[in-house]
Amino acid sequence: MLSMVNTSSRTKILLDLAQNGELNMRSYLRDYNEKIILDNRINRLKTNKEILGITENIIVEDNGDPS
Repeated sequence: MLSMVNTSSRTKILLDLAQNGELNMRSYLRDYNEKIILDNRINRLKTNKEILGITENIIVEDNGDPS
């Protein structure tokens, strides 16, 4: 899971750089920071029904896949 999070963040940065040609680091970090990355990831996990909700505990959906 952590590998996916790290890789997807790097991929987004590379795609943004390729699309814009250059990035202003201060401005970019304001718009794309750890909180935004985490919120996006949690929303995707909820949408895909991989987690049921966020409370004091994270509830992971068991899809029956042993891997």
